[in-house]
Order: sequence, then structure tokens, then C-alpha cells
Amino acid sequence: MDWLTLLALAGAGAGSLTAALILLRRRSGRASTRDDVFTLLGTKPADALARVAPPPVDLGQPITTEAQWQAIRAHAGDAAFRNAVDQVRGRYRFAPPMLLSNTLRTTMARSGLSFREAMIEVAKDDGLR
Repeated sequence: MDWLTLLALAGAGAGSLTAALILLRRRSGRASTRDDVFTLLGTKPADALARVAPPPVDLGQPITTEAQWQAIRAHAGDAAFRNAVDQVRGRYRFAPPMLLSNTLRTTMARSGLSFREAMIEVAKDDGLR
């Protein structure tokens, strides 16, 4: 046999072995979702999307209007977020207008949090960690 024939047989053998391993893995019931990158990082795909989603308002501007507060409140529907928004709104009512925007933006950047998570942290302890 020449070397081309040996190479072709080795390639066919490797391809068959790969196909057999894939078939056995699928039959064993072990889904590939167990090994996806989100599971390895300890998060979910929806959480990853929330982290890169832009905030509902421009944090470069002061949060002062009712429309901005409605957009913030509509950002997430869970009770923890709504309670945090109410608490933060009451706390920052008489503060300088840009203070809340700066606090949220800094908390998001420093801790790598989503807007929702940053709002909850600011409600707890003004975003200080």
C-alpha cells in the first residue's frame, strides 16, 4: 500500500470514530446544554443578555421626569426591582439631579452589574461595596 491509501484509511477511521462518539453521546441522554458556556460560568443566557442590555434611560442625563421613572419601573417586572425603584426614588427626590444617574452608572461599571442589579444595590446601600 502506498501512503495515500494509508492516509485515506486513517481519515475514514477517525471520521467513523467521531461519528460513533457523537451518536453514543446523544443516545446516553447527556445533552450538550450541560456543557454550554453559560452553565460553566454559572449564569443563564437571559442573565447574560440583561447584562449587556442598555439602561432604560440615558444615565448621562439627570433622572427627573415622570416619563423617565416610568421607563425605569417598566424595565423589570419583579417585586424586588419595583421596591428598589420606589425606595431610590424617595431617597433621591431632594438630592442634586445628576447624583442618581452618576451613582447608577458608577455602580454598574465598578461591579459589572446590569441596570436591574445596580438599582437593587443602590437601594440597599447606595451602591457601595
